[in-house]
Amino acid sequence: MISPFLFLAVGVAMAAVYRAPAGLAPPGAAPTLALVALGLAAGAALARLIAASASRRLGREPALREGAVRAYRRGRVVYGLAALAAYGALVHGAHWTLFVDRGLGLLDLAPLNRPVHLAPLLALAVAAWCIFHRIEAAWTPSGEGLGRHLGRQLRAALIPLVPFLAFQALGDLPGTLPALDRLLRAAPLLEPLAVAAFLVLVFTLAPVLVRHLWPGGPLPAGPLRTRLEAAAERAGVRLRDIHLWDTGGSGLTNACVAGLFPGLRRVFLTDALVRGLAPEEVEAVFAHELGHAVHRHFLTYLLLALGFLSAMDWLEGLLPADASDAMVAGASVLVALAFLALFGALSRRLEQQADLYALRFLGTAAPLAGALRRLTAGGTDGPRRWAWRHPSVPRRLAFLGLAEREPAAAERLERQVRACVVAVGLLVGLGVAGLPARHRTTPAASQGVVPSGGASVGSD
Repeated sequence: MISPFLFLAVGVAMAAVYRAPAGLAPPGAAPTLALVALGLAAGAALARLIAASASRRLGREPALREGAVRAYRRGRVVYGLAALAAYGALVHGAHWTLFVDRGLGLLDLAPLNRPVHLAPLLALAVAAWCIFHRIEAAWTPSGEGLGRHLGRQLRAALIPLVPFLAFQALGDLPGTLPALDRLLRAAPLLEPLAVAAFLVLVFTLAPVLVRHLWPGGPLPAGPLRTRLEAAAERAGVRLRDIHLWDTGGSGLTNACVAGLFPGLRRVFLTDALVRGLAPEEVEAVFAHELGHAVHRHFLTYLLLALGFLSAMDWLEGLLPADASDAMVAGASVLVALAFLALFGALSRRLEQQADLYALRFLGTAAPLAGALRRLTAGGTDGPRRWAWRHPSVPRRLAFLGLAEREPAAAERLERQVRACVVAVGLLVGLGVAGLPARHRTTPAASQGVVPSGGASVGSD
C-alpha cells in the first residue's frame, strides 16, 4: 500500500476534522455495521483481485519480473487510496464517528473512543496485509508465517499511530478536566505551548518507542560492531546503541536513525541487512544514517511539524467566525495535503544529503551504491521510479555518480537543503511571532466563553 505513515496520517485527519451536523441523531447500529461489513468485503475482494492479477502476470511472463513487481506495487497504491476513500465516505457520509460516540456511548470514555474511530481503516489494512502476504511469500520466500507478518506490520503501524492517538488524547483533556479547561480559557497561550512541548516530547522519546516496537537487541560484539562504532567516533556522532532489529525471517532490509539527543539516539539495522551485505556496504548504510544525525535531520522534521501546527493555527484565525464545518474541514485537509507534499519533497532531499555524507565520509560512492543495488535486487520492494519520502534507487545511484564526478552537483544540493531549512525556520518563526495576537485573553474567555477566533484543544 501507500506509506503506512501517510495512510494513517490521512485516516486520522479524516476522523479528526469530522463535525456532526447540528441536531443530527446517530445512525442506527444495523445499517452502520452493515456498511462497515460491506466495505471490508469490498476491500478484501479488491486486494484478492490485485494479488491474483500480479500472480497471473508473473506466471505468464516470468522473465519480466520487474514489470510484474511494478504493476503489483501500483495495485497496492490503488488499494490504499480506495481504502482511504471508503473510510472517508464512512466517516463523513455515514457518520461513523457520530455512531461510535453517541450511538455506542463512547464519547464519555474519550480518548478511548479514538481507536474505535479508526477501527474500519485498520481492518482494511489488516485484510490487505493478510492477502498480500500470500503473494509476497511466494515471490520472496522468507519463512515468515502470517502471524509473525501481521505482528511486524502492526508494530510498524503503531510507530505513527501511538503519537497520533496521544496527540488526540491531549486535545480531549480539557473536556474531561474542567479545571484545565478554565485555565486554558484564562491563559490561551498555554494551549499552543503545551502542544509544542508535547511534540518535542514525542520526537525525544521516538527512539524509545521504536526500540520497544521493533524486537531485537544490541548488535552483538564483533568485528562489525567495532567497525561501526569506530565510524560513529570518526563522525563525531554519539549513540546510545546500535540496535539489531529481528525481522522474524521476513527478509526486510532497512536501517534508520532516531533521536534528537545523543543520550537516546539509536541506529537501527535489520538482521537481513546485516546478513545480506558485505561489511563495507553495511558501513556505507551506517554512514548514511550518521549523515542524518550530523545534519540534524530529526530536528528539521521537528521544525517542519511545528510549522504545520503554526499553519493550522493561522488558518483557524483566518477563517470567518461563522465558517461552516465543511469549510473548516476542507481548508484543514488542503493545508495538511500541502504539508505532506512539502514533507515528502524535503525528505527526498535530506535522503540525498545523507547519501552525499556517506560518499564524503568513505571517500567513494562504491560501497553505498553496491548496498543500494543489493537491497533492491529482488522481491516486491525493488527499484522504484518514485517514492514519497525517498528518491528512487536509480535516481540515488545517478546522483551519487554525478556528485563523485562533479563537486558542483553536491554543492547545488547543499544549497537546496539550506534554503528548505531556512524556509521551514521562517515558517516556525512567523507562527511563534503571531501567537500573542492569535491567542489573546478576552473578556468572553474570562467568563468561560471561547473567543470565536481562538483555538480550543478540547473542541469536538
